Amino acid sequence: MSFYVRFFLLLEIFMSTFLYANTYNYNKEYEENIKNNSKPLTVEEQNLVRDDIVKWASLYLEKGYKYKEKVTLTNELKKEEKRFIFDCSGFIAAVFWSADISIFEKQASLSQTGTTTIYNTLKRFNKIYKSTPSKGDVIFFNRTTKAEKPLSHVGLVVDVNENGTVTFIHAGSRGLTKGYINLNYPDLYRTNNVIFNSYIRAHVGDKGLTSKCFDSFGTIF
Repeated sequence: MSFYVRFFLLLEIFMSTFLYANTYNYNKEYEENIKNNSKPLTVEEQNLVRDDIVKWASLYLEKGYKYKEKVTLTNELKKEEKRFIFDCSGFIAAVFWSADISIFEKQASLSQTGTTTIYNTLKRFNKIYKSTPSKGDVIFFNRTTKAEKPLSHVGLVVDVNENGTVTFIHAGSRGLTKGYINLNYPDLYRTNNVIFNSYIRAHVGDKGLTSKCFDSFGTIF
């Protein structure tokens, strides 16, 4: 790889990460507020917040935004406007911002993308896990673009049914769509016209199933 190719590749990574962290204006004040002022939410309060998160994710899905579309949104509570780019991490940022939840901080570095920033923010609060998720949580994937690339994609959980199939909304090349994952049946694509694990990476056969690319779940609760 030539010097110029490496230079522009690093520049692209830096700019995408820098723009993500700074466009959405999250900062360390949120972390300090959590440490100093946070109180546990009741189950009923958590469910209200989760419903609100799912409401915004579903609304943006219905609007049919295209991949990397630039969208100006309005926070109904604060009456503020902000522009978001609807790639996978920008979609997550838009949903939580619309629900008036500031969960991210400026912690970008040359090695981080928007997805990694979300992951590391939640990890700082010990909010990454592998077990069954709840609606309103986020889901992380590896190797969705390249075989060796970790934390390459993120989506938002909107439903978990009785057999363990998780429905999530994510922003990909086809825009905002629903995806499915069931870790109880990791080798099963679908049966009886019911999808258990959708494909999240093309041209690699069963290695492209969501269950094969799964990394973890994350929660703000």
